[in-house]
Amino acid sequence: MANIICNFIKSGDLQPCQSRIHRRFGVPAEERACCGVHAPIEARLPQHVVGRCEFSSAVGGVPSWCPSEVAAGDRLCPFHVGRREAIGHRLVAARDREQRHREALRAQAQVERLADAEAHRVALLEQPPPPPQAPAPLRRLAQDQQNVHTAHVTKQTSEGEARLLAMKTDGRQVGLRVLRCFASRGSAGLTRVLHVANDVEYWYNQPTCRRVGDRLYARVLEGLWALIEQQPQEQRAELKVRLWEEASESVGMCCEGHISRLVNVMVGFDEAFQPRMSVGESIQAKMAELAGKADLSGAEKVAQARAFLTELAVSAEEQAPWLEALE
Repeated sequence: MANIICNFIKSGDLQPCQSRIHRRFGVPAEERACCGVHAPIEARLPQHVVGRCEFSSAVGGVPSWCPSEVAAGDRLCPFHVGRREAIGHRLVAARDREQRHREALRAQAQVERLADAEAHRVALLEQPPPPPQAPAPLRRLAQDQQNVHTAHVTKQTSEGEARLLAMKTDGRQVGLRVLRCFASRGSAGLTRVLHVANDVEYWYNQPTCRRVGDRLYARVLEGLWALIEQQPQEQRAELKVRLWEEASESVGMCCEGHISRLVNVMVGFDEAFQPRMSVGESIQAKMAELAGKADLSGAEKVAQARAFLTELAVSAEEQAPWLEALE
């Protein structure tokens, strides 16, 4: 049987669902227009008018379609087309920034590996090894497994993270509720579900992230769960899928990586949630910005760069390579 996919417009990113429709309760997939998540939503909606926008919402608790005419060649009206594009741009920009940062770290790690190999070869030939050098800033960040850049991260706490920490919860632990939600991801395979669930349980029970006893991961997850539970039913389902995806991708990351992934769950649903820029990425972006300012002298660029790096708690020794590049 050919694959049948759900084509319902999601409220989160305003893209077609694309989930595969399976046989359920003896009903052929061909006869089911939507997946298990969106079929109940569509059932509550009134008959859709051809030529009208396919964005649906539950204003005042009453499900309804957007009454506007669709844009030419699209399924949404001009307003929701613009909203979809804005959400897409934010997500693409966030992924691009993360990818560039990862590539920079990989490139730096490769350089370090080659340098270590050369030093080892020289030592075997009984030649004096090269003088020790201080780790480059990117190397320090790449090797930071316990939040060496704590001061900067604490200072640059995202508005989204702050909102999650400020959420009023019921005071009960949510770890078991989250794990039950993940247990329903049967399509992911039992091994993968258990792997992700164990990772979430580990970090949920960690007493320290940035400061001793802060229970930061647990508190952020509890705030996120409370915020998800406050959303309309269709958005709750989508957000729980997003939580599973972000939790899956955070396996193997440090505490800061896990926190950022939790915040990412709400990106596209609320303007307060934006991906946080890493320390290394912040430095690279600032140095590139200063290097491109033709109206500043070399001394002025160095002065501004030194002030920026000092604010990030980068030592004078580690500042030297960055400042030399601007002179």
